Amino acid sequence: MNAEDCRKRFKKGDVLLKEGDEGSEFFLLEEGSLDVFIHARKVATISGAHDSQEFIGEVAALLGGPRIATVVAIHGNVESVFAQ
Repeated sequence: MNAEDCRKRFKKGDVLLKEGDEGSEFFLLEEGSLDVFIHARKVATISGAHDSQEFIGEVAALLGGPRIATVVAIHGNVESVFAQ
């Protein structure tokens, strides 16, 4: 699998992660912004740029637990990385 096979683009309103769901993938925010919600309450906005990339969802993906937050795209490009 090459890097292009893992790439996903999200548009405004797309849900990357849903609180309580199990997941085996995490994301690298290349650019743009995401809103983070816990118990339906917005708790943060995460922004990424080429010089400041952010990982999203890595804890649940690597430890095998449920997602602790819902993450929604505001705008930008997100690259998904699959945990094996």
